[in-house]
Amino acid sequence: MPLASGPRWVRAASSSAALRVATGGNFSCAIVAPEGRITCWGDNDDGKATPPEGAYTDLALSNRFGCALSREANVVCWGRFYRDEKPPPGRFRQIAVGTNHVCGIREDGQLVCWGDMGYGLANAPAGTFTRVVSGDWHSCALDATGRARCWGYNRNHQCDVPADELVDLTATRQTTCGLRKDGSRICWGEPRSPLAGKLVQLVLDCGLTAEGRIACEEGEPPTGVFAQIARHGQNRCGVTRAGRVQCWGSNNRGEREVPEHLRDSPSLGPAIATKPPSGRITTGYLAACTIDAQQRPVCWGKPEVARRTPAHEVRQVSAGGAHVCAINADDTLACWGEDTYGQVNAPTLLRAIDVAAGEDHSCAVLQRDASISCWGAGRERTGGAHQGQANPPPGAFVRVTAAGRDTCGLRRDGAAVCWGIDYNQATTLIPGPFVEIAIGNNFGCGLSTQGEVRCWGSMDTRREGFAAVRAGYASACGIAADGQVSCWGGALEEPPPGVRFSEISVSRGYGCGLTLAGETVCWGSAGHGQTEPPTGRTRR
Repeated sequence: MPLASGPRWVRAASSSAALRVATGGNFSCAIVAPEGRITCWGDNDDGKATPPEGAYTDLALSNRFGCALSREANVVCWGRFYRDEKPPPGRFRQIAVGTNHVCGIREDGQLVCWGDMGYGLANAPAGTFTRVVSGDWHSCALDATGRARCWGYNRNHQCDVPADELVDLTATRQTTCGLRKDGSRICWGEPRSPLAGKLVQLVLDCGLTAEGRIACEEGEPPTGVFAQIARHGQNRCGVTRAGRVQCWGSNNRGEREVPEHLRDSPSLGPAIATKPPSGRITTGYLAACTIDAQQRPVCWGKPEVARRTPAHEVRQVSAGGAHVCAINADDTLACWGEDTYGQVNAPTLLRAIDVAAGEDHSCAVLQRDASISCWGAGRERTGGAHQGQANPPPGAFVRVTAAGRDTCGLRRDGAAVCWGIDYNQATTLIPGPFVEIAIGNNFGCGLSTQGEVRCWGSMDTRREGFAAVRAGYASACGIAADGQVSCWGGALEEPPPGVRFSEISVSRGYGCGLTLAGETVCWGSAGHGQTEPPTGRTRR
């Protein structure tokens, strides 16, 4: 039975949480969870602050119009646009808007632009790209190697791209700025003052640090911990990690007057406080890994995987079929092992906050915009190993998990979004809300704020009293607050009695965990030595 036909839960009524915010000419808009509707405030000339009904995952605003990506990945625009030109059909990953033009990245990574194509805006470069931004009359795109390409109006040299490798871009009327791998900013066109801190997102004169602090060239930005920021002219807004919206700067037509249900009010509290990523121990079909006291990965199991383990520092590891991916100490990605479908060919330069390895694909949540990027099998829906598992939907996420040929992402509002072979190669929403999710083959599980594990698909069950949930192949396990582990489903035996764990991971027929004393313990049965860690003990 495909997971799309499994149970659904409706989120209880509560204060709204913003997933993303965008700013335009004297108006602002936010995508509101859990429905994905758009709420706007400020100037409504030409209907620009009256978005269409529907569910959306991303949006961009200009002076007189706005555009958004629907949950079906189609572009929808409203307000006053150039000659009322309609967006092209098809599915898109991301969009950017200028004064009278729009550029988007299609699902295959190709660029397409429409609207007023003066100043050479029709000359979008060929190739595949990961990010596109637009100033008033120019646009720039970033490819997977970190190379930026710009086209359009260039009077102030805003299209004269430097040779630096970049991980993000931002653009305005006369300036383009890029984010280097080390978190520093470089600008071309109009000169800019320096920004302090290691940045993960740019909006020209302000940036967002890895700690969620806003740093600006001048003025006093709001305090707090933010997940995303936006800027248009002097209109600036940000979304806190609790899903609240704060705006600062100009207030000519009410663009700073955030609706009450999105305002940062102590009475509202956080939307969903998701759990931090796991990843100090991981089990795959053919190998298992942990992170040692020197923060280096240690893998065992199939020699072809274990012997390729790098010796540098990492902060998270995830084992898949016959490959492993990790987030390095500098937040970049590294993968090793079998590469039949490109599953170890991680995008260079991009920094991540979470990573997950499936059977023959890999995915990561990116720091720059909280989107999910995937590589390996499933980039195209062509049958066989390609079941859409590496075709993530657009939107902002906090976590990602993968198993077999399925992938799920956890949104800030606590909803799980899943895709792959067991979801009919379509995007499926499981509302939750969850603080953590885990998936196996043909099923998934989520942990509620009350400690209840709710599973869907072939494992339709509810269990209470847990602080964490893990899943792998045909089994799921819950970790109680005192470290006791209980597993169900499949043929996985229970972990050693009396042993309490801080972290576990389970796969096909076996599991491994870190005890409260820091010892690595594995149990079950596996054919390549996965239950025999270099340190620790095994229960057969």
